[in-house]
Amino acid sequence: MVIYRLGASGEEVSQIQLRLQVLGHSRGPIDGGIGSKVRALILANFTGLAANLPGERMELERMKIIANRRAEAAKPRWVEDVRARKLCIASGAGEVHGIPYDLEAQFGIALR
Repeated sequence: MVIYRLGASGEEVSQIQLRLQVLGHSRGPIDGGIGSKVRALILANFTGLAANLPGERMELERMKIIANRRAEAAKPRWVEDVRARKLCIASGAGEVHGIPYDLEAQFGIALR
């Protein structure tokens, strides 16, 4: 995740999620199978972010871009499922399959 310039906690959470997602799959890199076109789109989207965003806000916005672009690269039937999971992780809270999650309260995972 270094290519996306996330802070340490963002990288850790993203890597945990990606490792769990691809665990047992022998295909693709550990970046969750993000192809070069999706990676290029993610990096291009980063350029649209205001340069003066505070560090934590910048990281959150970058993680949301990664979540949305990766979701859009999924098979059509899974796009919204992938989006919900990845945005929950990026934001630290959300609802996945009808179950509300607060990653810090429930699992001690904070994006700081």
